[in-house]
Amino acid sequence: MWLDEIVNAANGKLPFAFTYGGKRSRDFLGEWAQTTTVDSARFSEDEKNGGLVVSATVKKFDALPAFDMRVTLENTGTKNTRLVENFSTLAFAVDAPLKDGSYLLHKTLGGLSTPDDFTQSDVVIPEGGEAVLSATGGRSSNKDLPFFRVDTGRGHIIIAVGWTGQWKCAMKNTGGALDVSAGMERSRFIVRPGERLALGSMVALFWEGDPLESNNAFRELLLEHYIPAAKGRGKTPHLFCNTCFTRGGHWLNECDEQNQIRLISALEPLGCENVITDAGWFPGGWPLGAGNWDADPHKYPRGFKPVSDAAKARGMGYGLWFELERVVAGTTLALKHKDWLLRANNPGAGDLAPGEHALLNLGIPEAVDHIYAIVEDKILRDGITCYRQDFNMDPLAHWDANDAPDRVGITEIKYVNGLYGFLDKLRKNHPGLFMDGCSSGGRRLDIEMLKRFHTHQKTDYWFRPEVDQNSLFALAHYLPAVAFTAHVNRYDDYPFNSAAAATLCLGWIADSGEDYQGNGPFALDRARELIERYNTVRPYLNRSFYPLAVTCGAVLAFEFFDRAADSGVVFIFAREGCAADRCVLNIMALRGDSEYVLEDLAMRGKKTLSGKTLQSGLAVDIGKPPFSTVLRVTPA
Repeated sequence: MWLDEIVNAANGKLPFAFTYGGKRSRDFLGEWAQTTTVDSARFSEDEKNGGLVVSATVKKFDALPAFDMRVTLENTGTKNTRLVENFSTLAFAVDAPLKDGSYLLHKTLGGLSTPDDFTQSDVVIPEGGEAVLSATGGRSSNKDLPFFRVDTGRGHIIIAVGWTGQWKCAMKNTGGALDVSAGMERSRFIVRPGERLALGSMVALFWEGDPLESNNAFRELLLEHYIPAAKGRGKTPHLFCNTCFTRGGHWLNECDEQNQIRLISALEPLGCENVITDAGWFPGGWPLGAGNWDADPHKYPRGFKPVSDAAKARGMGYGLWFELERVVAGTTLALKHKDWLLRANNPGAGDLAPGEHALLNLGIPEAVDHIYAIVEDKILRDGITCYRQDFNMDPLAHWDANDAPDRVGITEIKYVNGLYGFLDKLRKNHPGLFMDGCSSGGRRLDIEMLKRFHTHQKTDYWFRPEVDQNSLFALAHYLPAVAFTAHVNRYDDYPFNSAAAATLCLGWIADSGEDYQGNGPFALDRARELIERYNTVRPYLNRSFYPLAVTCGAVLAFEFFDRAADSGVVFIFAREGCAADRCVLNIMALRGDSEYVLEDLAMRGKKTLSGKTLQSGLAVDIGKPPFSTVLRVTPA
């Protein structure tokens, strides 16, 4: 019922807002011609006044109180429209404050590749107060994570922003009501005749009940309707190797045909599913060669087919890293297609200055077709079955510099939709392609990118156990674990368990007698033991998530539970400086009248306890910090 109060397409009630010709949409849309159905509404301006058409589609979900809405603008007339300004793809009000008249926002930092990655915080929005979340630099999770929850006196609202660009969400407490508006941060443009502009999507879930279960409902929504399944592997978190991480994240320009085949061979006993060669495989190497998308003949004289064949023979997929949006001076793309480049300074100038990095304008269909052909060539000719997309620059200044005063936001809109079109075409034409996303780590985590990639690198701040613990804990409030990747390169329990609640990227130097830290030969038996542990826990990682203990940075514990199987796993961490010798946890979601087997996956110990005992307080002994363990709970 709450959801229906916000959205009723059949009655022309859809939660978006904008200003047109200086007037607010709520003051004139009712006068425009309307065509409505149960899941869409189309508002048409008389062509003699401009011919603007606003089309909104809304999808409600049968099993969950949530909707997905997207809005498109089109000029069907013969002249420019009036100015469209401040378009909010999501705009609604809720009049249900908490008892003190406030609302409570639970927000999360983005993936900034620092120790503070995905830090959670609560913001009270008092009467007359406002909270604002946004992107920075044009990358969607480069400041705030575009997934957040608002607690009201009626229940909980989770919002996901579907815009892989510069978004903003403002929440104002007007004295009882909370006004929510979200969309592009800046929009002030005319729409030209024949032009069609898609403004992204917004997803919102309205939950009356337990706040943790609102987050679990949202995770379920993403897993069921947004996260793509990998061919042959479904939506369970993946086990793969990006080869650069086997040398601490820095094995780039040194990679070649022989050493990649050698590593692939060594990974076979671990059950690795995919292997990806990161940046540096092209002439000029990383970073100055970005824009040369042929194989470096000195490193790969026969192309990539010998490497992909070696992977295929061992039951693995093989793929390459691309950063197709960035073009560096002197590269093939920079020299041959100057008219496709967006520059933050001197737009439309001639050759790029030495070392200058430009942005490939994905708003130009020919540019999109060109990069699509580059990737498809590697798929068809070289047998590539994995595509890793990175993006290591902020695009906003390049977009803004190329907008006229009456077209603010247009370059961004066309660029972002060109990006979506490119990725959608890849997925449609090559459904078996494994897609791995990255943007200087986790700076492009939004619901539209989640739809298009199987997993995403969460950070470029690698191999820090406590940072991994914090970020996996925070991300699990909103995202199924399959959607993000953590990296492992050590053999002891503490760092391995810290990374194991996610898709896992192997960083062990399986092909060498020494690891990159000089800690001795590759420990194959120990690596197999840890992979066995991961294979035990990963079927649970997309299921319901419950925080169990957060004690002043000393103890962190959380649980994933599969209600259908009546079983789950519990991760426990005691950090350096922890003075406690035990922690007491109340295990969630169990049946009090049932018996359960509690198994320590690290220590191999087992015991049988009642659900009531586990719910009321399980005492776990803590070894010498830093300490961790993983417990599996299964029906007796």
